[in-house]
Amino acid sequence: MRIGISNLRIGISNFCFIIRFTWKNNKSLGAVILLEAVNIAIMPFCLIYLTKHVMDGLERGDGPGELLMAVLSYSAVYLLLSVLRDYISWVRTKKSMKAYDAMTLLLAQKAADIDLIQMEEASTLNLFLKANDSIWNGSIGVFSVLVSLINIILQLCGYAYLFSKISPAFFLAFLPLMFVYLFIDKKRKAAAFQNYSRSSEYKRKENYLTTVMTHPEKGKDIRLYSAGPKLIRELMDNQKGFFGLFRKNSRWDMWQSILNHFLSFILRFFIYGYFAIQFFQNRITIGDFSVFIVATEALYKNLLGIPSTFLEFWNNSLRIENFIAFLKKPVTIQTYDAHKKIETDRPTLEFQNVSFRYPNAKEFAVKNITFTIHPGEKLTIIGENGSGKSTLFKLLLRLYDPTEGRILLDGVDIREYSYVDYAALFAPMFQDYRIFEFSVFENIALKNDPSAEDCQEILDILKMCGLYEKIEKLPRKGFTTVFHTYDDEGIILSTGEQQKLAVARTIFQKRPIKLYDEPAAAMDVQSEMLLYQSLYKLSLDKTAIFISHRMSSCILADSVLVMDRGKISAIGNHDELLKTSALYNKMWNAQASYYRLDGEEKLING
Repeated sequence: MRIGISNLRIGISNFCFIIRFTWKNNKSLGAVILLEAVNIAIMPFCLIYLTKHVMDGLERGDGPGELLMAVLSYSAVYLLLSVLRDYISWVRTKKSMKAYDAMTLLLAQKAADIDLIQMEEASTLNLFLKANDSIWNGSIGVFSVLVSLINIILQLCGYAYLFSKISPAFFLAFLPLMFVYLFIDKKRKAAAFQNYSRSSEYKRKENYLTTVMTHPEKGKDIRLYSAGPKLIRELMDNQKGFFGLFRKNSRWDMWQSILNHFLSFILRFFIYGYFAIQFFQNRITIGDFSVFIVATEALYKNLLGIPSTFLEFWNNSLRIENFIAFLKKPVTIQTYDAHKKIETDRPTLEFQNVSFRYPNAKEFAVKNITFTIHPGEKLTIIGENGSGKSTLFKLLLRLYDPTEGRILLDGVDIREYSYVDYAALFAPMFQDYRIFEFSVFENIALKNDPSAEDCQEILDILKMCGLYEKIEKLPRKGFTTVFHTYDDEGIILSTGEQQKLAVARTIFQKRPIKLYDEPAAAMDVQSEMLLYQSLYKLSLDKTAIFISHRMSSCILADSVLVMDRGKISAIGNHDELLKTSALYNKMWNAQASYYRLDGEEKLING
């Protein structure tokens, strides 16, 4: 890292961003920082002049009373300054934490708003981790270093005044030592900054591997397939790369430490000899001798501290660039400049020649998709794995925007509507649904402390989903925590039971369009059939869209859309497709034995 014109401009710009952000959230922090720096700068001079007063008093032959009074006076002032320093530091940290909290919330909001397709990219995830790591440096860190930098500058002014009484040339003699130290320190800081930039990738992989190795569900595969050695080897290789970065930085630390000791030796030899000569020539008193010895040591540390502290301050300013870069990531889907209101809760949805291609992919995931979903319609989308079903699901929810074509709501492009209003139409159940370590009631209601009415409605829904009896047998019933990572009395649900819980969550949400992506994939055939019957009954007055590669939902559906390699192969109801679609016939016949009993279909209307 070089502090060239480009980095200088970036550093200044980033520091201005921090100042503006802090001023917006806490206007008094600047005054607190300045007051803390002034207070810390005064403290060493209090001790220096205490030493001078005592030494000169001894040389003059002052009595014990006078010396004791001087010690008490200076000590009382130093005590007051120490208490004040600690209090101001506490106030500054508290105010800095407000800036830290505000930056954390801003980053979290941006992560929630940014397009899903970007958050699925490794580069965006790495940038997010760097941005998150930089928050501390850009709030608490940068203000702490700023206090140190102002303090050093103020102390240097005091020492410069002190030594100007002897010789300005003496003060300038320290500059060569400082520049040598600066050269080494700059190299060390540059290596540290580069290592920091590269370390996020290693940290992300480490977090993934340790999470996998401690995850209860994944633990079964790890043990049964003896995957432990593979994961441990991956973790060891990752740690090897990470510690390689650490070793490079520690090498610079070692050389800098050796240089510092060497420079300190030269300094002490020079200053003790110089001031001893001044004393024996009666140019200074013994008190002056002690003052200049202590002040010279402090001056040396401060001169060396300027480049080190400045570079640390500069690094913190540059690191916040990751935070700013993440905030600048474009948001094209959750834009807030589209304010067209949705006038109905029973809209018509239409795909017009919609195509979508994932970033860096050569082929379209879906191509030239055209169909209409009418109010109250029950639509099932089927197809083999990879046919584009879940992509349609995400396009309809506007998690992705089409690469080509449009999706219309009542004849208007959905991008013209407020994203918040549009998203509020849908109650989706994703194929990769998430069950949280909340109570059963909270998992379904997705809010704290569901009301008694909510809990009763949830119990009714659990009856429909086939989970009521199990929950009612629990000591705490619906207030039981799911899983037991944080609660030893939590319940472990099977994969099928977790899926029923996710379905119950979708049913509970009071939204007019229900979307189910593989809602019965983990259930047995009997549970699957009962679930679909319940879902269709509950959706009589709502639009419901089912996505599956299993055929049980097709019989009850108003329309079935058959996907094949990203395109619509056929569309119609169950009976029509049995006559007209070879692909539908093939899929149906492959599974039909599961849904027939004595030649009759198991699934019946009602």
